[in-house]
Amino acid sequence: MVAASLCSSRLPALSVHPDLLVFPPVCSESSTVLPSSTMVAMEEKSRRRLRLLCLHGFRTSASVLEKQLGKWSSSIHDLLDLTFLDAPFPATGKSDVEGMFPPPFFEWFLSNSDYTVYNGFEESMKYISDYLKQHGPFDGLLGFSQGAMIASYLTCLQKKGLALQNIDPLRLLVVIGGAKFKSERMAFAYPGITQCSSIHFLGEKDFLLPYGQDLVKSFYNPLVINHRYGHTIPRLDDEATSQVVGHLLQVIDQISKDFKETVEEIHISV
Repeated sequence: MVAASLCSSRLPALSVHPDLLVFPPVCSESSTVLPSSTMVAMEEKSRRRLRLLCLHGFRTSASVLEKQLGKWSSSIHDLLDLTFLDAPFPATGKSDVEGMFPPPFFEWFLSNSDYTVYNGFEESMKYISDYLKQHGPFDGLLGFSQGAMIASYLTCLQKKGLALQNIDPLRLLVVIGGAKFKSERMAFAYPGITQCSSIHFLGEKDFLLPYGQDLVKSFYNPLVINHRYGHTIPRLDDEATSQVVGHLLQVIDQISKDFKETVEEIHISV
């Protein structure tokens, strides 16, 4: 299994139905200003591309998702630093992408017939959490289908203080063909409004459309991109591309603003 970065690096990852669904300042006690090296580092961090951990769909792979996202404009990719992670479990059945993409394929969990039990889910949650901790910081998560379900669930939990508590707050969630989990024991993650910037891609022919629309309601001021396709990663027209770029720039600007405020607070405290 592999975690692959769109910036060309590939990192090793660990080897169960259909996709349903501070920067502490280094300065002496007598110092009244931050060292220039620290200031430069903080400024560079505030201007960097958004670093997202990307979770693929059911019985596909990190490599497949990387290729699927390649259809998006370079104006979007220029604002992102994407790391692609294989799920922890090898595919236990036939993949829908066999013949289109080479194996191996992986899955995040297996569900029962009515999608209320998810075998392997807890292991995948820990697996993703450990990866975020070991290879972070990340600005957010991107997921398609099964990966989008886990990404949105983890984001909702973190904002409620119920998961990822030793990991930097996620600033962006990108959901492509996602949905809420149907299990009643997991419903506690969704009530209320999750204060995290989010982009949701909804296909008018996607069998998950009503569930994806329901998920949108859990987020504050989300950007929703509607497309005419089914359960897929869509090719974006100029208007949709412009909307996504604008949203990403807003997130980057907010991160930059937050860093500047942190610098000012440090200046005041030293």
